[in-house]
Amino acid sequence: MSAPRLLLGGCGILRAGVQFLIAKNRWEIDTRFLDSALHCYPARLAAGLGGTLRKAGGRQVVVFYGACHPAMDD
Repeated sequence: MSAPRLLLGGCGILRAGVQFLIAKNRWEIDTRFLDSALHCYPARLAAGLGGTLRKAGGRQVVVFYGACHPAMDD
């Protein structure tokens, strides 16, 4: 039995670049991209990321975002 596929979740602004790398490298991973403006709405961003983690079904998840808001790391 093979391991479940990795899930990458992150900012929609990175979608094109990430999908290019996935196709180029033939990575077998799933993605979930959230609205790129969510960094302006921390509660909505937290809800979206929380939903991604809950829907992961026990799979490993990599979350990727830039530092486009001063409080992003918090």
